[in-house]
Amino acid sequence: MLGLVVVHLFQRRRTVNRLISKLVGRRGMTEIRLRQAESDLILWLLTLNATISGLVDFIKGQTIYLSIPGPVLFHKWHAMSVLVLLGYVIVHVLRRRARLRTSRIR
Repeated sequence: MLGLVVVHLFQRRRTVNRLISKLVGRRGMTEIRLRQAESDLILWLLTLNATISGLVDFIKGQTIYLSIPGPVLFHKWHAMSVLVLLGYVIVHVLRRRARLRTSRIR
């Protein structure tokens, strides 16, 4: 899944860069463009969190546990990061499914 997100953001690098620069300045942004920029930023941060948690688990050679209430699966930092990322990606794709059918990779 990480590979898909990275490829997606790489393919949209010009758009992402433009959206990030406008997000910082918030000038000349329509409501739709602002939401796209915020969504891309959230997607990037969730991907970064999942990547870092996986690297930390790999380097330490053991699972990093969080002290939060709930099922055991929610205690694992990497598992929780990936579940949140997966949920966000599913919502992201479902909201854009009409545009995905007609989009072209440049």
